[in-house]
Amino acid sequence: MTKRNLLVAITIMLFAGLSANAQKLLYDVVKGNKVLGSMTVERNQVGSETRFTVESLVNYKLLLSFKIEYELEERFENGVLVDGSATNLLNDKPQKHSVVKWDGEKYVINLNGELSQVDQDGIVLSIPQLYFNKPVNQQQIFSQQFAGFIPLYEESTEVFVLDSPDGKNYYTYDDQGICEEVKVSRSFATFYFKLKEKVDDKRGAKGKKVSDGE
Repeated sequence: MTKRNLLVAITIMLFAGLSANAQKLLYDVVKGNKVLGSMTVERNQVGSETRFTVESLVNYKLLLSFKIEYELEERFENGVLVDGSATNLLNDKPQKHSVVKWDGEKYVINLNGELSQVDQDGIVLSIPQLYFNKPVNQQQIFSQQFAGFIPLYEESTEVFVLDSPDGKNYYTYDDQGICEEVKVSRSFATFYFKLKEKVDDKRGAKGKKVSDGE
């Protein structure tokens, strides 16, 4: 076997050994007794790479009708943030758009066309992770849409508070450390993101679904 063929064979074996592990959380967005929309938070792991995605759509009416859409994606390598982007739309019009990228020395953030930077060597905790892990002993968390870190504190054993410039979010966790409810407190209204379904999906190298018992 030539060196080239040997290298190809080793590469195929390495990638064949990788498995994809995806976990998806589905939430209802609730105000009072009315469901106003939905949110999906997903974590996909393949080898050393982890991707988080968040998608939400909310429709509500005060004096006027509002349609709020939000999309976020972040990519981590070996547990460290590499890059990401996020977009917020109000009635189909862009309100915020952010892009974050590690350039080898610092994180560069483009928020609505304005550049800023975070001089930290390796961000390991950001907003999407709050849905999958209870943030024990953490005092701040990274948000690309606020171009920096936001205070975070523990209110009780199961409730953690994110104190953002827009208002406070209260994250409540179940026994497995999964966020089962988020209370979003704003000056104009209070919403709840209530966990509706958890989906665990383990797939082999060819995309075949693997049950927890296999």
